[in-house]
Amino acid sequence: MSWDKAIAHLREDPDLPDPVATADLAERARPKWETKVAAHTQLDTLVFTLPEDEHPWHVFVRVGRVGALAWNRVPPDDGDAFEFQLVRGLHVITADRATDETAPAVLDAFLMQLAGT
Repeated sequence: MSWDKAIAHLREDPDLPDPVATADLAERARPKWETKVAAHTQLDTLVFTLPEDEHPWHVFVRVGRVGALAWNRVPPDDGDAFEFQLVRGLHVITADRATDETAPAVLDAFLMQLAGT
């Protein structure tokens, strides 16, 4: 899936704020990362992979609004807006949360880890 298709998919229903916010985050990352990682969607979340990797993906970054990912063991802090996971195979290697303000920098850090794998 292309970045255009992934972002368009998340914007299909403008009345759903969580996928639209995730699409906005992707738009902010797009200038730096579009040629380095591929963007896909899974329901209301984004999945970034290496361009040559085919499904099932070996390693990927999953991004969604708090509660969209199945990473609910730790309650979110006030202001947490996004959840991030770096996954290899079936294992979450690292995960984090961020506010709307810090999410672009956190996504950048996760995509750097993905591109460096």
